[in-house]
Amino acid sequence: MVEGLLSTLLTLTHVYFTRGSCREAEYFAQQTQDFAESVNAPTMVTRALMRKGGIQLYQRQLDAGRDSLAKAAELLQDLPGVDAADMRRLNGDWNRLNEEVQDTRGLYEEASAILGELKGMLASF
Repeated sequence: MVEGLLSTLLTLTHVYFTRGSCREAEYFAQQTQDFAESVNAPTMVTRALMRKGGIQLYQRQLDAGRDSLAKAAELLQDLPGVDAADMRRLNGDWNRLNEEVQDTRGLYEEASAILGELKGMLASF
């Protein structure tokens, strides 16, 4: 039941963000983070922080976005998977917004490589 609620909150975050309601999307990301922390679900806390950081970057709140992404990175600890690729992408977005082009390209390439590895792993199953 907890997993379903957390997934629903993340889905609401995504829906509101894609519809252009950043304020509401950030609200649901914060609700997801708070709930995930209360039930000790670090993976969901990481996802909520990543969504919140992405929204903040979109709104050009670069410092707040960087803080959210840094907290998420601490919890993620370089685990392989889609979340790791998304983290690299978000860090690449932050670098792009701060005009750090060289670092940006490397992060995007790392994200692409992670997704390629996952595709190969899934194909082997």
